[in-house]
Amino acid sequence: MQSTPLKNLMLSLTLLTTAIYGDFYVIPIKPKTGKVWLDRNLGSTQVCTAYNDEQCYGDYYQSGRYADGHEKFGSEATTTLSASLLPGHGDFIASTSSSNWTEGGVDDNGSLRSANWNPCPPGYRIPLEEELKITGTNNVNNGDK
Repeated sequence: MQSTPLKNLMLSLTLLTTAIYGDFYVIPIKPKTGKVWLDRNLGSTQVCTAYNDEQCYGDYYQSGRYADGHEKFGSEATTTLSASLLPGHGDFIASTSSSNWTEGGVDDNGSLRSANWNPCPPGYRIPLEEELKITGTNNVNNGDK
């Protein structure tokens, strides 16, 4: 059997499984660094099999918004901007003028959102840009990182 970069990567990992928000995920742990990654996006039902595989897209979090149902695929949508950081509903807020889902004057500089928001479950965080570059798909067989 011919070896592939993905197979080589999988052989260099320790794998665990865990339940997060009711879904089961494989958690690869790199042996040299101990870094832990989920095997797919939060909310997805499987690892991607193609670029257009909708079952691997996962949740659609709005920047700085707590999980309230808006992030789920198929949630209702509204164009009414929120007057606070806690909208009181689970609709995805679609803005026609920008990606901001709040009315003007509500945390305009984003400091409250960035200081208090992380969509990841306890013990996890969003990877830093540098970490994504190190483990990106262009370098999937990087055994030193």
